[in-house]
Amino acid sequence: MARTTIDDCREHCPNHFSLAYHAARRAQEILRRGNEQVHDGGDKSVVVALREVAKGLGAVPPLSAEEASSGGE
Repeated sequence: MARTTIDDCREHCPNHFSLAYHAARRAQEILRRGNEQVHDGGDKSVVVALREVAKGLGAVPPLSAEEASSGGE
């Protein structure tokens, strides 16, 4: 099983903060809906979310002004 690194995700995400925010939101969505696009065995939802970003399967939306000013909460 290959590891997903930040460098793998860098071309699809503008910075580390938006990567963490997007991966967390996508992981929550995977937990709620179970609609992962990358099936690689019993990985946790965060790992699946990061693999989706690394493969360019999900559009990483830019943070809105409100999300950016509130720290993404």
